[in-house]
Amino acid sequence: MFYHVTPHQTATIPLQFGRIITDQPWLPGFHWKKPWTKCVDIFTGFDKDEIDYTCGTNDGVRFQGKVQVTNRLPVDHVLSAYQQFGENPDRQNVYDMGEYFMQSICANMTAREFYVDKFDILDDLLEERLVEGQNAIHAADGTLVRPATGIQIIEGKVKVFKPKPVNSDIDELIKKEAEYRQAVRTAVEERKVDQAVNDNMAARQKAELERERFRNQEAEQRRSDTQQAELERAQAKLNAEHKRLETQLLMEVTRAEGQANVILVQAQANAE
Repeated sequence: MFYHVTPHQTATIPLQFGRIITDQPWLPGFHWKKPWTKCVDIFTGFDKDEIDYTCGTNDGVRFQGKVQVTNRLPVDHVLSAYQQFGENPDRQNVYDMGEYFMQSICANMTAREFYVDKFDILDDLLEERLVEGQNAIHAADGTLVRPATGIQIIEGKVKVFKPKPVNSDIDELIKKEAEYRQAVRTAVEERKVDQAVNDNMAARQKAELERERFRNQEAEQRRSDTQQAELERAQAKLNAEHKRLETQLLMEVTRAEGQANVILVQAQANAE
């Protein structure tokens, strides 16, 4: 073949008798080549790798599980990655490294920690170690042992699936424990509901008593206001009667004085 077509999201490394003959990989498209030129295509898009692993915890329980790691190899790192790791750089830096790190994480935990208590943080632990694993490695004297792999571990795209215990019934034990805890939580919730109902009834009774006391106070106030009004009306009536009697008495006195004056005048006239 005198040509090669590089697919989308792929970089091509041309080789002649095992030697790379270009400083830059071929990008997607049509390329002329010599018949004896070998072309190695390396995928540069987002790659979702699934890794199977077997591990053992520090209390002797073995697990089998699977993790999923999304990664990519940028075009500008294709040549160096090929020179270090060959046509499949994922094999050493994602698959093998991911399995090794999961075994290391598992070995430093108890079965309960690995399976339940710390399972939620396994994604972050594995992602952190995989990211660090792609960095360059230096010797104690600062000599470069291995350059950076160039592989990018996509943040938030590392997933550890629930493992299965191999030599233990911890799964069943934890399930029974979870059922017991759920039953306890249910009983506690039921007690809380009963207590809330009782508190609600007590509050309603207290509110009803308060309303009854308020109604009694209003009725007593109305009775007191009525009695006060009746007393005020009686006092007003008494005052009016007293005023009428005083007026009548004054009129009688005035009339008597007038009659006395008339008699006196007549008497004086008779005397004269």
